[in-house]
Amino acid sequence: MPCAQAIVQAIVSSHHLVETPEIVSYEAGTGDLSGALAEGRRVAARHGRAILWLKEVHRLESDAQRSLMGEMTEETADSDVLQIIASSTADLYEYVNAGAFDDRLFYRLNTVHIVVPPDELGQEG
Repeated sequence: MPCAQAIVQAIVSSHHLVETPEIVSYEAGTGDLSGALAEGRRVAARHGRAILWLKEVHRLESDAQRSLMGEMTEETADSDVLQIIASSTADLYEYVNAGAFDDRLFYRLNTVHIVVPPDELGQEG
């Protein structure tokens, strides 16, 4: 996903910050989401701010979706220093409509919606 990496980097660096925060990547469905959140918090604690990039967020199992929703609604001291960017090559609207993706989580994640044509991602469509 080289194009997606460039888009995420552009979004992160477009904020008028003195220093671009470190990005911690997590490929959804490949491991422990709580571990990725903990790593993001550790990086944020070391650098003052971090981004957790959830790749292929549509692959999150329902229990991981509930866990993430809980993390995003809970007020913590580090909630403003660990930010989340979620990306997916699937149409999340379809997943929400099919009941496979939590609509409340989708609402929370969908602050800015950027659609990249399939050929831009190196796919054939």
